[in-house]
Amino acid sequence: LCLIHANFFWGKSLLTQLLSFCLWMTTLTGLIGWFLQRTVPLWLTKWEAQESLEHLIHLRERVRKFLEQIRQNRSEQFQKSLRLVSLRTSQEDFLTQECAKLPEEERDTFFQAAAAKLQIAQIQRRARKLLWLHFLLKRWILLHLPFSLALWVLTLIHVISILYF
Repeated sequence: LCLIHANFFWGKSLLTQLLSFCLWMTTLTGLIGWFLQRTVPLWLTKWEAQESLEHLIHLRERVRKFLEQIRQNRSEQFQKSLRLVSLRTSQEDFLTQECAKLPEEERDTFFQAAAAKLQIAQIQRRARKLLWLHFLLKRWILLHLPFSLALWVLTLIHVISILYF
């Protein structure tokens, strides 16, 4: 309707250009919000049915305590090798190489500690995914609301200027 009113043109004046921009941004953010409101709760229900955020936090703390117990009274090489464990390296080759550098009595414990550290990283990744979805669901309106308000104000100014001039 607005396109027909504007004769399929953005407008010559700054006011009509701003009005058109706010209209398109309000429409775009509204569609994004509609999509998020329709899909994110389904995803959250599906993923949180498997494990809630509180459960992930509790699980992470348990694994961290276990890892701290393993780390106590270990050699410097053990600590150094454990710090190098990450998800970005080829784990089997890396763990084998690092394990060869350790004393015999620390090798089994090193594999347990490496597994615990990787488990913490996986838990944090899953928790970040849930938090990101919560963030999107609650914060999309922070983009939509200013554009909607600007659209209303500019429309009011537009109507008043047309009636006055």
